[in-house]
Amino acid sequence: MPRIAYLFTSFPKLSEQFFLREVLELRSQGVQVDVYSMWRGGVDSSAGVVTHMLFLDWLRVLPELFYWLCMRPLVICQIFCLLCRRYGSWTNCGENILGLLFAVRFARSIRAKHYDYTHACWATAPGMATYVLRRLTEQKYTLEAHAYDVFRDGGDTLLKDKLTAAQAVRSSTDSTAQVLHILKGAREHPKIHTIRRGLGKIPVYQERLAQKGALHVLSVGRLIEKKGYSQELEIFSAWQRQGIDFRATIIGEGPMHRLLLAKIKELGLEDRVTLIGKLPYSEVETYYKSADLFLFTGSISKSGDRDGFPNVIAEAMSYSLPVFSTAVAGTTEVIRHGETGYIVDLQDVDLAAAAIYKQMQMPESILTATRNAHQWVRDFFNVSTNIKQLSDALWCENTHDQGQG
Repeated sequence: MPRIAYLFTSFPKLSEQFFLREVLELRSQGVQVDVYSMWRGGVDSSAGVVTHMLFLDWLRVLPELFYWLCMRPLVICQIFCLLCRRYGSWTNCGENILGLLFAVRFARSIRAKHYDYTHACWATAPGMATYVLRRLTEQKYTLEAHAYDVFRDGGDTLLKDKLTAAQAVRSSTDSTAQVLHILKGAREHPKIHTIRRGLGKIPVYQERLAQKGALHVLSVGRLIEKKGYSQELEIFSAWQRQGIDFRATIIGEGPMHRLLLAKIKELGLEDRVTLIGKLPYSEVETYYKSADLFLFTGSISKSGDRDGFPNVIAEAMSYSLPVFSTAVAGTTEVIRHGETGYIVDLQDVDLAAAAIYKQMQMPESILTATRNAHQWVRDFFNVSTNIKQLSDALWCENTHDQGQG
C-alpha cells in the first residue's frame, strides 16, 4: 500500500469533518498517511499525530530558502516568477505564498521520508506546497480541486500549472470536474476523477413525517455569504406573514453572525429562529433526528464562490429528512426535484415559502423522496467505498503520464 503525505491548510477543523473521516478510513484500509497542517488547526485525538507549521518552523524558512537557492537556484527563480502573476484576490495570493513557505521549510524532511506521493486536499495552499515540493525534490503528487479552488475570484491563479504537474486529480462533483477538464484542454481527461466524499455511519431509513404543531426546520453550515442565509430568513419571514407555525434552527458560526442576528430582529423572528453556533457532529446528529425538514439556500457569492455538493445535505438525507435546496453548482447532481428532494426557486420568496409548506403536506411525495435520497447516500456516499475508489484512482492504479516538473 502507498505511503502518503497528506497536506491540509488547517487540520483538523470542525467544519471539515469529512477530511477527518477520509484520513481515518484511508488508514483503516492500510494506506500509511502522515498528516501536515500548514496553518493552525484544532485538536482531535482520533486524528493521530499531525505535523503543524509552528513558530520555530517559520524561523527556519529563511535558512531553508537559502539552502534551496544554493541547490536549485533556477527552480527557485522560476517559482518566484510564477508567484508574480496577477491574482484574482489577495487571499489567493496569500494562500499560494503560504504553500510556498511550507514547502521550502519541509522539503528536505519530506524528501527524507520517501513518500510515494504527497497529496493536497485543496488546490490553493496545499496544492502550491505539493507543486513546489515536486519542483524542488521531484516528489510525485496528487491533488484535489473543488468549487472553492475553481470558482472563487475566478479560481486559483496557478491552478492550471498545478494540474499539469499532478499525477492525478480528484474533484467531488461533476460540475467542478467539467471545469478541470476544460483547463486540461480535453473533453474528458484521464487524470481527473470525480470521487465524492462519504459518511461513515449511515442510519437505518425511517419513515418520517412532520407531526402536528410547529414545523421544525434545520440548516447547518458556516455563516458566510455563499450559504444564502439572508434569503433563508426571508423565507421564514414569508411563513410568518402567511400564518405558518414553525421553528428554525441554524447550526454554524462565521463572519455573518452579527448581521444575521440583526436581520432576525429586523424581521421579528426572534421567537422563531435560533442561531446555535458551532457544535460537534455528535450533537448535530440530535438535531437531524428531531427536525422535520432540511433547508439549504446556497447561492453564488459576489466573489464567485459556491458550494460543490454540501456534505450537510448528504447528512440530512442519511437521517431520512426531506431536503429542500436551491439549484446551485453540484446540488442538482443529487437533488432531483420530487425524486430525491426538492429544488427551491428563490426568485419569488413568497411563492417559494408557500411551495415548501405545501410540499410538506404531501406525505406520499415526501416518503418517496426521502426513501430515494437515503438509498442514494447508501449507494454513492459511503466513505469506505469512496475512499477505496480514491486510493485506487490516485495512488494504487495510477498509470497516467508522469507530471512534469
